[in-house]
Amino acid sequence: MRQWSRIFLLCLFICWGSVAAQAQQIQLDVLTVNDFHGALAPEERRPGAAVLMGAIEQERTNNPQGTLLLAAGDMLQGSVDSNLLYGRPVVEMMNAMQVDAMALGNHEFDWGLRVLQERAKEAHFPFLCGNVVDKQTAMPLEFVKPYVILERQGVKIAVIGAVTQETLYKSHPNAVFGLEIQDPAVRINAWAQEARKHGASIVIALTHLASYMDKDGKITGEAAEAASKLTGVNVLVSAHSHERVAGFVKGIAVLQAEAYGRGLGKVRLNYDSKTRTVQMLSASVTDLVAHPVPPEPRMQELVRRQEEPIIALKEQTVGSSLYPLEHSRNAFSPLGQWVADAMRSSVQADVAFLNGGGVRLGLPAGEISLGQVYAALPFDNTLYTVQLSGKEIRKILEHGLFNPTFGMLQFSGLKVVCDPDMPEGFRIKEVRLASGDELADGKHYLVVANDFMAAGGDGYTMLREGLEGRDTYIFLRDIVLREMKRQQPIDFTGDERLLERKGDSLRLPDAA
Repeated sequence: MRQWSRIFLLCLFICWGSVAAQAQQIQLDVLTVNDFHGALAPEERRPGAAVLMGAIEQERTNNPQGTLLLAAGDMLQGSVDSNLLYGRPVVEMMNAMQVDAMALGNHEFDWGLRVLQERAKEAHFPFLCGNVVDKQTAMPLEFVKPYVILERQGVKIAVIGAVTQETLYKSHPNAVFGLEIQDPAVRINAWAQEARKHGASIVIALTHLASYMDKDGKITGEAAEAASKLTGVNVLVSAHSHERVAGFVKGIAVLQAEAYGRGLGKVRLNYDSKTRTVQMLSASVTDLVAHPVPPEPRMQELVRRQEEPIIALKEQTVGSSLYPLEHSRNAFSPLGQWVADAMRSSVQADVAFLNGGGVRLGLPAGEISLGQVYAALPFDNTLYTVQLSGKEIRKILEHGLFNPTFGMLQFSGLKVVCDPDMPEGFRIKEVRLASGDELADGKHYLVVANDFMAAGGDGYTMLREGLEGRDTYIFLRDIVLREMKRQQPIDFTGDERLLERKGDSLRLPDAA
């Protein structure tokens, strides 16, 4: 009898030890989305909110008690569905998805702090940003938290927000006036240290910092630079560059899930509750374009309800084109040229300038809908006129042409010969007006740009040096719609207003 009791106790001890060992290992899954840009409804290469929700729910089913869902900024702005209501439909979507936290992206500032504060009040999750403060008070924004501590299966997880310092020139300067954007790595380290003191066992940097990954898996960009300087951080969520990234930088998992809901990022890790150590298991991005999942019915109904009042407006035909009007941010594009032409003719200016990022997508051949125009021109930019000297115009060309940081400058009213292989300040070889007259450095010309550029956006501070600057308060999108209606159909494929000089030959610039 004693022998059987000993055997029973031994088995009990072994079983208890096995359960205790399992209890030490807690599996956690961090799901991420970024740069959604209001892409609620499914369109070409945009799966839509219902497919994204379906993928999220599948992942949650696999680990219902150990899953977090984080959004890395630029979620609200970018589609007619969202823009007409200043991002409210996307906040409603994110509430339904049960997002745990969202970092601010540069485009969250586009409608100003008052609107952003309204969206923060409507959200069932915190808006995070730990590296933005008021210049005068040195205090963070009242409605934004630097970090939050979440809990899964008894494990405390700190999520720290940070936005790119490019926000100061990639958001409308008036919207971020008076704000200081501090070094992300420095502030993340400081908040991580504080969060650890408050019991956080895992630290996630939820950032709107750009990253890129080459075919060999090497990660570069602002996010990688920050990761290399961080201490006590386990995961860094990236955004901003719309890339697919999943890997590690100095042991920190770094991932970015493309944009427009095309991907769902996931970091899987184990936390050992006995040793208090974190084991990184994997970092991946699911391609929801190549491998879509069934749309989640409740989200389908939510999007349908949101779209119902404006669907007829979106589908309204507003123009047509004989040829595709293509656009790429880093190319001198047919659509960029055509929009610049419309700007110049609308105010009878000598020259028009448009930043490459002011246009987001091309337009198709055939009929063009209002929804497509909003997708191509998602910003509520207005036209701004100013008298600039020929010398100042040359500065703008030097700054904006072939600049991968800001995107390719689009222009109208000029014929420019350049050498992009030369350093900035020596690229522009010849500039003539549309009339054929040479641009005179000492003469002033009427220039039209958008209000983003006029406020110094993308570094176009030269526009401030002009005379008689004024905002017309005419929306760029309205000018485009009016010009589409007038031309009907558009017959334009681009022209030779920009030529590269290579040796003794002149040629059109290559498309990006």
